[in-house]
Amino acid sequence: MREVEIPKEDGRIRKLGIPTVQDRTAQMVIREELEQIVDKQFSKDSFGYRPNKSAHQAIKQCRENCMKMDWVIDLDIKSFFDEIDHDLMLKALGHFTKEKHIHLYVARWLKAPIQKKDGSIHSRDKGTPQGGVISPLLWQTFSCMLFLISGLRTTTRK
Repeated sequence: MREVEIPKEDGRIRKLGIPTVQDRTAQMVIREELEQIVDKQFSKDSFGYRPNKSAHQAIKQCRENCMKMDWVIDLDIKSFFDEIDHDLMLKALGHFTKEKHIHLYVARWLKAPIQKKDGSIHSRDKGTPQGGVISPLLWQTFSCMLFLISGLRTTTRK
């Protein structure tokens, strides 16, 4: 995996991990399979990184929910893609699927070394690369697990 640095508006740098063509293709295959397993378990109010979901649909749903709810949680997990613990990610994935080949591939991609700009190779013990095809679905899977274990549920006013 090759690291590419993208400047942010605030002057900081976002580091993307760009997989090889072979890994991108394999990630697309696994993503398609995993989406069919996990997507139906996600909240109807969850729109980020979801197939057939758009920002316009999210705004519409938010407006509808505002008429029925007393409060909303706006959540931003700082540096999620860079900091997620691999074991926790794989444990969350295990809640949704026991397919061994999915676990083997995801574990391999999470731990894939990264080639820096200067050509040096560095191992990784945390994070899922921004730029990976599978990374957004892994985020969605992990965040769904957070809501399941937190006990947060969607309820309407009475």
